[in-house]
Amino acid sequence: MTYLFEKQYYYTSKYFKTTFKKWSSWESQAILSVTMVQFFIILNIIVGIYFTFFPEVKRKFKSYEIIIFLALFFLIDYNNNKLYKGKYDELDKRWGNQLKKKKIIDIIVIVLVIIFSWGFVFINSWIFSRYKN
Repeated sequence: MTYLFEKQYYYTSKYFKTTFKKWSSWESQAILSVTMVQFFIILNIIVGIYFTFFPEVKRKFKSYEIIIFLALFFLIDYNNNKLYKGKYDELDKRWGNQLKKKKIIDIIVIVLVIIFSWGFVFINSWIFSRYKN
């Protein structure tokens, strides 16, 4: 998984760097992208386990649970900042001259991981009937 998140960081930071040339926080945006995907994967696992073991509970999350989720998000973001800050040049040396076919496959996998990590929030809610009144 670390390899996947390094690839995601590299390609998103490369995209932000080339798209927003005058904007200096492209690296922070790429780290935030990795953080969001990791957070949603963990959130989907927690919510899936919660809904599986407690299907009869039909309520919204309490405020302390939301605070725990926010603390988890900021902990992941802090960890990712320590891991990826200033690492773009190292990753560019490693993957900068990759074959075009391999690069396209990696980008497709990363886009699918991003879509599914966000999409599973809604899929979990649909599976466990959380949209019913």
